[in-house]
Amino acid sequence: MIINNKIKNLQIFILLFSFIFVSSCIPKIIPREICFTAMNTFVKIQVFDKEFPNKEVVFLACEKKVKNIEAWGNHFSKTSKISFVNAVAKEKWVPVNPDFYYVLEVGKKAGYETKGDFDITVKPLIDFYKIKQQESTVFSEMPKIPSNIKSKIGFKNISLDPLRNRVLLNNDVQIDLSGILKGFAVDQIVSVLRANSIKKAIVNAGGTVYCMGSDVDGKPWVIGIRDPKNKNKIIKRISLENKAVSTSAGYERFIIINGKEYSHIVNPKTCKLVPAKGSVTVVSDMAVSADILSTAAFVDSSIKRIFTTSKFYFIN
Repeated sequence: MIINNKIKNLQIFILLFSFIFVSSCIPKIIPREICFTAMNTFVKIQVFDKEFPNKEVVFLACEKKVKNIEAWGNHFSKTSKISFVNAVAKEKWVPVNPDFYYVLEVGKKAGYETKGDFDITVKPLIDFYKIKQQESTVFSEMPKIPSNIKSKIGFKNISLDPLRNRVLLNNDVQIDLSGILKGFAVDQIVSVLRANSIKKAIVNAGGTVYCMGSDVDGKPWVIGIRDPKNKNKIIKRISLENKAVSTSAGYERFIIINGKEYSHIVNPKTCKLVPAKGSVTVVSDMAVSADILSTAAFVDSSIKRIFTTSKFYFIN
C-alpha cells in the first residue's frame, strides 16, 4: 500500500486503502512522522503535538515494537515463532512470549464472540485458495475443499495455558494472525505514544488506523469512506476521536467463479470465499477490535447486532 500526503487549502488528506481522512490543519504545524515497512505492509506514524522533543527516541521505540511483533507473528517467515508453533505445537505444548499469547487469546475469544465468522485457524484454507489462484483465476464452480483441509479449521482446537503462556494445536490446525496482527501493532504504537505524553497523532498500519485525540483545531478527525465503485469518490464522512477504524473490502478481484467476483476473504464456517461485495468499515475503541470486526462483518453483516459498542458502515 502507498500513502500520499498533500497539504493544501488548509487541509490534510491521508490516502488509505478504502477511506480518506479530511481534517482542517493549521499550516504552520507540520506533523513529525516516520514511515517504515513491516508485516508485509506500510506503517506510518504522524504526530501533531506542538512539542515533541524526544521524537527520535519515541519513533525508534515504536518501530522496534512493530518489528518485534513481525518477528514472532509473520507466518511467511520460516524462522518466526508462529511458524515454529504451527510446526511443533500439534505434538506438544509450546511456550510463547506474553504478546503472542495475548493475541492468541484475543483471536480465540473473537472466534466465540463472532460465532465463527472470524477464525485464526483458516491458514489451510487460505493456502488452498492461493494454490488454486496460481492454477487459474476463473472457475465454472467453487473449488471443492478436500475433507482433510476442512477438518483442520476451528478455533476451538487451540488450547491455551495461561499459567505458563503455552499453546497446543489439536487436530492439525494452523494459525494465521494476518487478520489481527496489524490492529494489535497499531494499539501497541498508541500505547508507546501515550506513555510519552503524545496527545494528537494518526497511526496507520496497512489501512488499520487509530486517531489519537482531536486534530490541531480541537475538532474530531474526519474520515471519508471511499466509494467501492469509484476510489476517488467519498461516499460517507464520519468523525473520529480516540478511535480506531478498519475496512475490509472486495475492491480487488481475487477469483471469478461462474461469472461472479469473489474476494480474498474466506468464510471459516462454509470454507468458501466471500463474494466481492463493496466494503465494511468498523470503528472501535481499539484497533485490534476494528481489525477483527471488519473481517467478521464482511463475512456476515448480522454480527453488528452483537457488537453494539462498535459502529459499522456497510458500503455496497
